[in-house]
Amino acid sequence: MAVLSELRREALILALLGILLGLPVTQLSQLQQETFQQPFLVAGFLVSIKGGLNTALAPLIGGRVDRGGHLDLWLLISVALPMAPFAAMLLTSRCSKETQVLAFSFVDTLLGLSGPAMCLCFTLVPQRTAKLTEGYALLNFALSSGLGLGAALGALLGFGAAGGAAGLAAGAAAVAAAWPAAAREARGAPDTAGAENGGEVMKILKENETLRLLSVVVFLDFLAEQMLVSLLLLYLESRFHFTAVYLACELLLVGLSASFSLLFVVPKLQKSMGDLALMRLGMVANTISVAFFGIVWQPWQVFLPPLGCILAFAVFPTANSLASASAAPTQAATAQGLISGARTLAEGVSPVLFGGLFQVAQRSSYPGWPFLVAGLCVALGTAVSYYMPGPDAGDLLLGGRNLVQLSPWGRAKRHADRIGWPPWNRQRRLSQVVKRLLERGKRYPS
Repeated sequence: MAVLSELRREALILALLGILLGLPVTQLSQLQQETFQQPFLVAGFLVSIKGGLNTALAPLIGGRVDRGGHLDLWLLISVALPMAPFAAMLLTSRCSKETQVLAFSFVDTLLGLSGPAMCLCFTLVPQRTAKLTEGYALLNFALSSGLGLGAALGALLGFGAAGGAAGLAAGAAAVAAAWPAAAREARGAPDTAGAENGGEVMKILKENETLRLLSVVVFLDFLAEQMLVSLLLLYLESRFHFTAVYLACELLLVGLSASFSLLFVVPKLQKSMGDLALMRLGMVANTISVAFFGIVWQPWQVFLPPLGCILAFAVFPTANSLASASAAPTQAATAQGLISGARTLAEGVSPVLFGGLFQVAQRSSYPGWPFLVAGLCVALGTAVSYYMPGPDAGDLLLGGRNLVQLSPWGRAKRHADRIGWPPWNRQRRLSQVVKRLLERGKRYPS
Protein backbone atom coordinates (compact mmCIF):
# COMPACT_ATOMS: atom_id res chain seq x y z
CA MET A 1 0.00 0.00 0.00
CA ALA A 2 1.54 3.28 -1.15
CA VAL A 3 -0.08 5.31 1.62
CA LEU A 4 1.40 3.01 4.27
CA SER A 5 4.92 3.55 2.95
CA GLU A 6 4.38 7.31 3.04
CA LEU A 7 2.89 7.41 6.55
CA ARG A 8 4.60 4.44 8.24
CA ARG A 9 6.30 6.60 10.88
CA GLU A 10 3.13 8.38 11.96
CA ALA A 11 1.15 5.10 11.87
CA LEU A 12 3.73 3.48 14.16
CA ILE A 13 3.59 6.40 16.61
CA LEU A 14 -0.21 6.31 16.79
CA ALA A 15 -0.27 2.51 17.15
CA LEU A 16 2.12 2.71 20.11
CA LEU A 17 0.15 5.63 21.53
CA GLY A 18 -3.00 3.51 21.26
CA ILE A 19 -1.31 0.70 23.21
CA LEU A 20 -0.45 3.18 25.96
CA LEU A 21 -4.04 4.41 26.11
CA GLY A 22 -5.55 0.92 25.92
CA LEU A 23 -3.44 -0.88 28.54
CA PRO A 24 -5.41 0.22 31.62
CA VAL A 25 -8.90 0.19 30.05
CA THR A 26 -10.13 -3.29 30.91
CA GLN A 27 -8.76 -3.28 34.47
CA LEU A 28 -9.31 0.33 35.46
CA SER A 29 -13.12 0.23 35.37
CA GLN A 30 -13.28 -2.59 37.93
CA LEU A 31 -10.62 -0.98 40.14
CA GLN A 32 -12.39 2.38 40.07
CA GLN A 33 -15.64 0.69 41.05
CA GLU A 34 -13.86 -0.84 44.06
CA THR A 35 -12.04 2.38 44.99
CA PHE A 36 -14.67 5.10 44.54
CA GLN A 37 -18.11 5.18 46.14
CA GLN A 38 -19.64 6.78 43.02
CA PRO A 39 -17.46 5.43 40.19
CA PHE A 40 -19.54 6.84 37.30
CA LEU A 41 -19.34 10.41 38.60
CA VAL A 42 -15.70 10.27 39.73
CA ALA A 43 -14.49 8.65 36.50
CA GLY A 44 -16.52 11.14 34.49
CA PHE A 45 -15.17 14.12 36.42
CA LEU A 46 -11.53 13.03 36.01
CA VAL A 47 -11.90 12.35 32.29
CA SER A 48 -13.67 15.70 31.83
CA ILE A 49 -10.68 17.59 33.22
CA LYS A 50 -8.38 15.57 30.97
CA GLY A 51 -10.57 16.35 27.96
CA GLY A 52 -10.55 20.06 28.75
CA LEU A 53 -6.74 20.12 28.89
CA ASN A 54 -6.55 18.20 25.61
CA THR A 55 -8.98 20.66 24.02
CA ALA A 56 -6.90 23.66 25.06
CA LEU A 57 -3.48 22.25 24.16
CA ALA A 58 -4.11 20.55 20.80
CA PRO A 59 -4.96 23.67 18.70
CA LEU A 60 -2.43 25.83 20.56
CA ILE A 61 0.44 23.42 19.89
CA GLY A 62 -0.78 23.05 16.31
CA GLY A 63 -0.75 26.83 15.88
CA ARG A 64 2.71 27.03 17.43
CA VAL A 65 3.99 24.50 14.90
CA ASP A 66 2.31 26.43 12.05
CA ARG A 67 4.18 29.58 13.05
CA GLY A 68 7.54 28.38 14.32
CA GLY A 69 8.07 24.83 13.09
CA HIS A 70 9.98 22.33 15.32
CA LEU A 71 7.29 19.72 14.72
CA ASP A 72 9.60 16.82 15.64
CA LEU A 73 10.42 18.37 19.02
CA TRP A 74 6.77 19.03 19.87
CA LEU A 75 5.85 15.53 18.71
CA LEU A 76 8.49 13.99 20.96
CA ILE A 77 7.20 15.97 23.96
CA SER A 78 3.60 15.06 23.15
CA VAL A 79 4.40 11.35 22.86
CA ALA A 80 6.16 11.37 26.25
CA LEU A 81 3.15 12.80 28.12
CA PRO A 82 0.96 9.62 28.21
CA MET A 83 3.77 7.76 30.01
CA ALA A 84 3.37 9.92 33.13
CA PRO A 85 0.46 7.99 34.76
CA PHE A 86 2.32 4.69 34.38
CA ALA A 87 5.37 6.26 36.00
CA ALA A 88 3.16 7.34 38.91
CA MET A 89 1.81 3.79 39.17
CA LEU A 90 5.34 2.35 39.32
CA LEU A 91 6.39 4.88 41.97
CA THR A 92 3.49 3.76 44.17
CA SER A 93 4.00 0.04 43.52
CA ARG A 94 4.78 -0.62 47.20
CA CYS A 95 1.55 1.06 48.31
CA SER A 96 -1.94 -0.39 48.43
CA LYS A 97 -3.98 -1.05 45.30
CA GLU A 98 -6.29 1.86 46.16
CA THR A 99 -3.32 4.23 46.32
CA GLN A 100 -2.06 3.01 42.96
CA VAL A 101 -5.46 3.56 41.37
CA LEU A 102 -5.70 7.06 42.86
CA ALA A 103 -2.18 7.98 41.71
CA PHE A 104 -2.75 6.64 38.21
CA SER A 105 -6.17 8.30 37.85
CA PHE A 106 -5.11 11.78 38.98
CA VAL A 107 -1.78 11.86 37.10
CA ASP A 108 -3.54 10.54 33.99
CA THR A 109 -6.04 13.38 34.32
CA LEU A 110 -3.35 16.07 34.35
CA LEU A 111 -0.57 14.65 32.17
CA GLY A 112 -1.87 11.64 30.23
CA LEU A 113 -2.80 13.81 27.25
CA SER A 114 -3.00 12.29 23.77
CA GLY A 115 -4.61 15.16 21.83
CA PRO A 116 -1.39 17.04 20.89
CA ALA A 117 0.35 13.91 19.55
CA MET A 118 -2.71 12.96 17.49
CA CYS A 119 -3.00 16.50 16.11
CA LEU A 120 0.65 16.62 14.99
CA CYS A 121 0.52 13.18 13.35
CA PHE A 122 -2.64 14.09 11.42
CA THR A 123 -1.03 17.39 10.34
CA LEU A 124 1.60 15.50 8.35
CA VAL A 125 -0.87 13.67 6.10
CA PRO A 126 -1.28 16.42 3.43
CA GLN A 127 2.51 16.73 3.20
CA ARG A 128 3.01 13.02 2.50
CA THR A 129 0.14 11.92 0.28
CA ALA A 130 -2.54 13.29 -2.02
CA LYS A 131 -5.00 10.61 -0.85
CA LEU A 132 -6.11 12.48 2.25
CA THR A 133 -9.06 10.35 3.34
CA GLU A 134 -7.10 7.13 2.83
CA GLY A 135 -4.19 8.57 4.80
CA TYR A 136 -6.38 9.71 7.68
CA ALA A 137 -8.15 6.33 7.65
CA LEU A 138 -4.79 4.56 7.92
CA LEU A 139 -3.73 6.65 10.92
CA ASN A 140 -7.09 6.13 12.63
CA PHE A 141 -6.73 2.40 11.98
CA ALA A 142 -3.29 2.42 13.60
CA LEU A 143 -4.67 4.24 16.65
CA SER A 144 -7.71 1.98 17.06
CA SER A 145 -5.62 -1.17 16.53
CA GLY A 146 -3.24 -0.01 19.23
CA LEU A 147 -6.16 0.60 21.57
CA GLY A 148 -7.48 -2.92 20.99
CA LEU A 149 -4.06 -4.53 21.41
CA GLY A 150 -3.38 -2.50 24.53
CA ALA A 151 -6.71 -3.50 26.04
CA ALA A 152 -6.01 -7.18 25.35
CA LEU A 153 -2.52 -6.92 26.87
CA GLY A 154 -3.95 -5.14 29.91
CA ALA A 155 -6.47 -7.92 30.45
CA LEU A 156 -3.75 -10.58 30.21
CA LEU A 157 -1.04 -8.81 32.24
CA GLY A 158 -3.16 -7.18 34.92
CA PHE A 159 -3.05 -3.62 36.18
CA GLY A 160 0.26 -3.87 38.02
CA ALA A 161 2.27 -5.48 35.22
CA ALA A 162 0.92 -3.06 32.62
CA GLY A 163 3.52 -0.48 33.66
CA GLY A 164 6.36 -2.49 32.14
CA ALA A 165 4.54 -2.92 28.84
CA ALA A 166 3.73 0.79 28.88
CA GLY A 167 7.41 1.59 29.34
CA LEU A 168 8.35 -0.46 26.29
CA ALA A 169 5.59 1.13 24.19
CA ALA A 170 6.52 4.64 25.32
CA GLY A 171 10.20 4.05 24.57
CA ALA A 172 9.43 2.75 21.10
CA ALA A 173 7.06 5.67 20.43
CA ALA A 174 9.72 8.15 21.54
CA VAL A 175 12.28 6.56 19.21
CA ALA A 176 9.78 6.72 16.33
CA ALA A 177 9.01 10.38 17.11
CA ALA A 178 12.71 11.26 17.24
CA TRP A 179 13.37 9.43 13.97
CA PRO A 180 13.58 12.17 11.32
CA ALA A 181 11.16 11.72 8.45
CA ALA A 182 12.49 11.77 4.93
CA ALA A 183 11.58 14.49 2.45
CA ARG A 184 9.69 16.60 4.94
CA GLU A 185 9.01 20.17 3.93
CA ALA A 186 10.07 22.89 6.32
CA ARG A 187 7.25 23.62 8.69
CA GLY A 188 6.24 27.19 9.32
CA ALA A 189 8.08 30.46 9.58
CA PRO A 190 7.76 33.49 11.85
CA ASP A 191 5.51 35.27 9.34
CA THR A 192 2.99 32.48 8.70
CA ALA A 193 -0.67 32.80 9.50
CA GLY A 194 -0.93 30.04 12.09
CA ALA A 195 -2.48 30.73 15.45
CA GLU A 196 -0.13 31.65 18.29
CA ASN A 197 -2.62 32.03 21.13
CA GLY A 198 -6.18 31.21 22.06
CA GLY A 199 -7.53 34.46 20.61
CA GLU A 200 -6.13 33.72 17.16
CA VAL A 201 -7.46 30.16 17.32
CA MET A 202 -10.95 31.52 18.03
CA LYS A 203 -10.56 34.04 15.20
CA ILE A 204 -9.79 31.25 12.71
CA LEU A 205 -12.75 29.28 14.02
CA LYS A 206 -15.04 32.31 13.65
CA GLU A 207 -13.95 33.13 10.10
CA ASN A 208 -14.01 29.58 8.72
CA GLU A 209 -17.62 28.38 8.69
CA THR A 210 -16.71 24.89 7.50
CA LEU A 211 -14.28 24.38 10.39
CA ARG A 212 -16.81 25.79 12.84
CA LEU A 213 -19.65 23.49 11.80
CA LEU A 214 -17.29 20.55 11.39
CA SER A 215 -16.10 21.04 14.96
CA VAL A 216 -19.72 20.92 16.15
CA VAL A 217 -20.35 17.73 14.17
CA VAL A 218 -17.24 16.03 15.56
CA PHE A 219 -18.10 17.17 19.09
CA LEU A 220 -21.63 15.73 18.94
CA ASP A 221 -20.46 12.47 17.39
CA PHE A 222 -17.70 11.97 19.93
CA LEU A 223 -19.99 12.69 22.84
CA ALA A 224 -21.39 9.24 22.12
CA GLU A 225 -18.03 7.73 21.17
CA GLN A 226 -16.36 8.83 24.39
CA MET A 227 -19.33 7.69 26.45
CA LEU A 228 -18.71 4.21 25.05
CA VAL A 229 -14.97 4.45 25.68
CA SER A 230 -15.17 5.70 29.26
CA LEU A 231 -18.38 4.16 30.61
CA LEU A 232 -19.45 1.20 28.45
CA LEU A 233 -17.11 -1.28 30.14
CA LEU A 234 -18.22 -0.08 33.56
CA TYR A 235 -21.85 -0.47 32.48
CA LEU A 236 -21.29 -3.98 31.10
CA GLU A 237 -19.54 -5.02 34.28
CA SER A 238 -22.26 -3.69 36.58
CA ARG A 239 -25.22 -4.79 34.41
CA PHE A 240 -24.05 -8.14 32.99
CA HIS A 241 -21.08 -8.87 35.34
CA PHE A 242 -18.59 -9.11 32.49
CA THR A 243 -15.08 -10.29 33.40
CA ALA A 244 -11.90 -8.70 32.01
CA VAL A 245 -11.72 -11.40 29.32
CA TYR A 246 -15.21 -10.61 28.02
CA LEU A 247 -14.44 -6.89 28.11
CA ALA A 248 -11.30 -7.53 26.08
CA CYS A 249 -13.35 -9.57 23.58
CA GLU A 250 -15.77 -6.66 23.20
CA LEU A 251 -12.89 -4.27 22.49
CA LEU A 252 -11.29 -6.80 20.14
CA LEU A 253 -14.51 -7.00 18.12
CA VAL A 254 -14.59 -3.20 17.91
CA GLY A 255 -10.98 -3.23 16.77
CA LEU A 256 -11.63 -5.80 14.04
CA SER A 257 -14.63 -3.83 12.77
CA ALA A 258 -12.56 -0.66 12.79
CA SER A 259 -9.72 -2.35 10.90
CA PHE A 260 -12.03 -3.60 8.16
CA SER A 261 -13.72 -0.20 7.99
CA LEU A 262 -10.64 2.01 7.86
CA LEU A 263 -8.54 -0.18 5.56
CA PHE A 264 -11.17 -1.28 3.05
CA VAL A 265 -14.63 0.27 3.46
CA VAL A 266 -13.72 3.94 3.93
CA PRO A 267 -11.24 4.21 0.99
CA LYS A 268 -13.67 2.36 -1.29
CA LEU A 269 -16.77 4.37 -0.40
CA GLN A 270 -14.95 7.71 -0.36
CA LYS A 271 -14.17 7.42 -4.06
CA SER A 272 -17.84 7.01 -4.97
CA MET A 273 -19.59 9.07 -2.28
CA GLY A 274 -17.19 11.85 -1.33
CA ASP A 275 -16.10 12.86 2.16
CA LEU A 276 -19.22 14.75 3.21
CA ALA A 277 -21.76 12.09 2.23
CA LEU A 278 -19.61 9.33 3.71
CA MET A 279 -19.32 11.21 6.98
CA ARG A 280 -23.12 11.53 7.14
CA LEU A 281 -23.56 7.83 6.40
CA GLY A 282 -21.11 6.96 9.16
CA MET A 283 -23.01 9.12 11.64
CA VAL A 284 -26.31 7.43 10.75
CA ALA A 285 -24.68 4.04 11.39
CA ASN A 286 -23.23 5.35 14.64
CA THR A 287 -26.65 6.58 15.77
CA ILE A 288 -28.13 3.11 15.31
CA SER A 289 -25.25 1.17 16.88
CA VAL A 290 -24.99 3.42 19.96
CA ALA A 291 -28.74 3.43 20.58
CA PHE A 292 -28.82 -0.37 20.23
CA PHE A 293 -26.79 -0.71 23.45
CA GLY A 294 -29.77 0.80 25.26
CA ILE A 295 -32.17 -1.96 24.30
CA VAL A 296 -30.05 -5.10 24.84
CA TRP A 297 -31.19 -7.41 27.63
CA GLN A 298 -28.95 -10.47 27.14
CA PRO A 299 -25.12 -10.52 27.52
CA TRP A 300 -24.53 -11.95 24.03
CA GLN A 301 -26.40 -9.04 22.43
CA VAL A 302 -23.74 -6.50 23.42
CA PHE A 303 -21.47 -8.01 20.76
CA LEU A 304 -23.85 -6.92 17.97
CA PRO A 305 -23.55 -3.07 18.07
CA PRO A 306 -19.78 -3.05 17.32
CA LEU A 307 -20.67 -4.28 13.83
CA GLY A 308 -21.97 -0.76 13.20
CA CYS A 309 -18.37 0.43 13.54
CA ILE A 310 -17.79 -0.80 9.99
CA LEU A 311 -19.44 2.44 8.83
CA ALA A 312 -19.26 4.56 11.99
CA PHE A 313 -15.46 4.75 11.90
CA ALA A 314 -15.71 6.75 8.67
CA VAL A 315 -16.58 9.91 10.62
CA PHE A 316 -13.19 10.98 11.92
CA PRO A 317 -11.01 10.39 8.81
CA THR A 318 -13.54 12.19 6.61
CA ALA A 319 -13.70 15.04 9.14
CA ASN A 320 -9.89 15.30 9.03
CA SER A 321 -9.99 15.40 5.25
CA LEU A 322 -12.71 18.08 5.16
CA ALA A 323 -10.79 20.18 7.70
CA SER A 324 -7.60 19.91 5.67
CA ALA A 325 -9.41 20.95 2.49
CA SER A 326 -11.06 23.95 4.17
CA ALA A 327 -7.91 25.45 5.72
CA ALA A 328 -5.00 27.32 4.19
CA PRO A 329 -1.64 25.47 4.12
CA THR A 330 -0.29 27.85 6.77
CA GLN A 331 -3.14 26.85 9.09
CA ALA A 332 -2.99 23.08 8.57
CA ALA A 333 -1.86 22.16 12.09
CA THR A 334 -4.30 24.63 13.64
CA ALA A 335 -7.20 23.11 11.66
CA GLN A 336 -6.29 19.59 12.74
CA GLY A 337 -5.87 20.88 16.28
CA LEU A 338 -9.40 22.29 16.22
CA ILE A 339 -10.83 18.95 15.07
CA SER A 340 -8.78 17.07 17.65
CA GLY A 341 -9.82 19.69 20.20
CA ALA A 342 -13.50 19.15 19.42
CA ARG A 343 -12.93 15.44 19.86
CA THR A 344 -11.14 15.84 23.18
CA LEU A 345 -13.68 18.41 24.39
CA ALA A 346 -16.30 15.72 23.91
CA GLU A 347 -14.00 13.39 25.82
CA GLY A 348 -14.19 15.85 28.70
CA VAL A 349 -17.90 16.67 28.64
CA SER A 350 -19.24 13.21 27.84
CA PRO A 351 -18.12 11.30 30.96
CA VAL A 352 -19.54 13.96 33.28
CA LEU A 353 -22.82 14.21 31.38
CA PHE A 354 -23.36 10.51 30.87
CA GLY A 355 -21.77 9.55 34.18
CA GLY A 356 -24.54 11.45 35.93
CA LEU A 357 -27.17 9.93 33.64
CA PHE A 358 -25.92 6.40 34.29
CA GLN A 359 -25.84 7.09 38.03
CA VAL A 360 -29.53 8.03 37.83
CA ALA A 361 -30.34 5.18 35.44
CA GLN A 362 -28.90 2.59 37.82
CA ARG A 363 -31.85 3.20 40.13
CA SER A 364 -34.43 2.84 37.36
CA SER A 365 -36.03 -0.22 35.79
CA TYR A 366 -34.48 0.67 32.41
CA PRO A 367 -30.75 1.30 33.08
CA GLY A 368 -29.78 1.53 29.42
CA TRP A 369 -31.68 4.69 28.47
CA PRO A 370 -28.54 6.95 28.49
CA PHE A 371 -27.45 5.13 25.33
CA LEU A 372 -30.58 6.45 23.62
CA VAL A 373 -29.58 9.98 24.66
CA ALA A 374 -26.13 9.38 23.15
CA GLY A 375 -27.72 8.19 19.91
CA LEU A 376 -29.80 11.37 19.84
CA CYS A 377 -26.59 13.45 20.10
CA VAL A 378 -25.16 11.72 17.02
CA ALA A 379 -28.45 12.22 15.16
CA LEU A 380 -28.27 15.94 15.97
CA GLY A 381 -24.71 16.04 14.64
CA THR A 382 -25.92 14.41 11.43
CA ALA A 383 -28.50 17.19 11.03
CA VAL A 384 -25.84 19.87 11.62
CA SER A 385 -23.67 18.34 8.88
CA TYR A 386 -26.34 19.30 6.31
CA TYR A 387 -25.69 22.98 7.05
CA MET A 388 -22.02 22.82 6.09
CA PRO A 389 -21.36 25.31 3.26
CA GLY A 390 -19.86 24.60 -0.12
CA PRO A 391 -20.58 21.82 -2.60
CA ASP A 392 -18.92 18.46 -2.31
CA ALA A 393 -18.13 16.91 -5.69
CA GLY A 394 -19.11 13.48 -4.43
CA ASP A 395 -22.12 14.49 -2.35
CA LEU A 396 -24.91 12.11 -3.38
CA LEU A 397 -27.46 13.24 -0.80
CA LEU A 398 -28.28 16.83 -1.72
CA GLY A 399 -26.63 17.28 -5.10
CA GLY A 400 -23.79 19.35 -3.67
CA ARG A 401 -26.02 21.76 -1.69
CA ASN A 402 -26.69 22.10 2.00
CA LEU A 403 -30.01 22.67 3.76
CA VAL A 404 -29.56 26.44 3.91
CA GLN A 405 -29.02 26.64 0.16
CA LEU A 406 -32.14 24.53 -0.50
CA SER A 407 -34.39 26.44 1.89
CA PRO A 408 -36.64 29.36 0.82
CA TRP A 409 -34.19 31.74 2.50
CA GLY A 410 -31.28 30.32 0.50
CA ARG A 411 -33.23 30.59 -2.76
CA ALA A 412 -34.15 34.19 -1.96
CA LYS A 413 -30.54 35.04 -1.14
CA ARG A 414 -29.32 33.62 -4.46
CA HIS A 415 -31.96 35.75 -6.22
CA ALA A 416 -30.75 38.83 -4.32
CA ASP A 417 -27.13 38.14 -5.27
CA ARG A 418 -28.10 37.68 -8.91
CA ILE A 419 -29.97 40.99 -9.32
CA GLY A 420 -27.62 42.97 -7.04
CA TRP A 421 -29.88 44.35 -4.31
CA PRO A 422 -28.07 46.99 -2.20
CA PRO A 423 -27.13 45.94 1.36
CA TRP A 424 -29.39 48.54 3.02
CA ASN A 425 -32.47 47.14 1.26
CA ARG A 426 -31.52 43.46 1.16
CA GLN A 427 -32.92 42.30 4.50
CA ARG A 428 -36.43 43.68 3.86
CA ARG A 429 -36.55 42.43 0.28
CA LEU A 430 -35.31 38.96 1.27
CA SER A 431 -38.10 38.68 3.83
CA GLN A 432 -40.65 39.58 1.15
CA VAL A 433 -39.31 36.96 -1.27
CA VAL A 434 -39.29 34.28 1.43
CA LYS A 435 -42.90 35.12 2.28
CA ARG A 436 -43.94 34.84 -1.38
CA LEU A 437 -42.14 31.52 -1.79
CA LEU A 438 -43.89 30.10 1.26
CA GLU A 439 -47.28 31.35 0.02
CA ARG A 440 -46.63 29.80 -3.39
CA GLY A 441 -45.85 26.48 -1.72
CA LYS A 442 -49.17 26.57 0.13
CA ARG A 443 -51.07 27.51 -3.02
CA TYR A 444 -49.41 24.89 -5.22
CA PRO A 445 -48.41 22.03 -2.95
CA SER A 446 -46.03 19.48 -4.45
